[in-house]
Amino acid sequence: MQRNLGFSGLITIIADWIMKLSVLNIVWMITNLPILFIAFLMIFSPSDYVLAVLTIPLVIFLPIVFFPGTTAMFATVREWVMKKEQPSIIKSYLSHLKDNYIQSMWSGLGLTGLWVVWALDYFFFRTRHDLLAVVFLLIGVLLIIFTINYFCISVHYHMGKREMYKNAFYITVGSPLLLITLISANILVIYLSARFLFLIPFFTVSLIVLLSYLAFYQFTLKVEKKLTETK
Repeated sequence: MQRNLGFSGLITIIADWIMKLSVLNIVWMITNLPILFIAFLMIFSPSDYVLAVLTIPLVIFLPIVFFPGTTAMFATVREWVMKKEQPSIIKSYLSHLKDNYIQSMWSGLGLTGLWVVWALDYFFFRTRHDLLAVVFLLIGVLLIIFTINYFCISVHYHMGKREMYKNAFYITVGSPLLLITLISANILVIYLSARFLFLIPFFTVSLIVLLSYLAFYQFTLKVEKKLTETK
């Protein structure tokens, strides 16, 4: 492959990635419209009672909409990183959504349960015990990274749900560099999205997924290289 692509080649590559990320982000948002609508209502909720009521449909939709849709997004991004041919971005996304729907839905039930337990604990201690509120906030950050690692493992390896949960936990708590990288990447994208709101409908989620999977993939390559060297 020719390394010196020139200015026009560089522009072509950048435009291609902008197109891919924006299309995938829009498709994901369309798939997750119920989740986004509920989240919008929760942000502007006038009372804690309304917030609690809206939590019920949110919990219902997470395993049947968010987790299958986000797993399909990770699987699509994996094909980009692995340089696999795709019929089209939308067809590839919908194919992954269809093929992995049942598995990702059941996995989503378990992850939703973890998030519900965390949310109940956090909101209980938030106004009662400042130190425990901070502790649960940090646990929430780890839970975000655990969820991202689970998504990456689910599309990169063929494992049972229990094995995926276990490996996602080990990677989250046992790989400080990956942990810091994922936290930094997510904070950066969220910060830029808050500053430039136009990024949200076109790039925010797909960019988070791309950066997260790239970090995970580099981590797996290093682990596999070490395993090969020790044999």
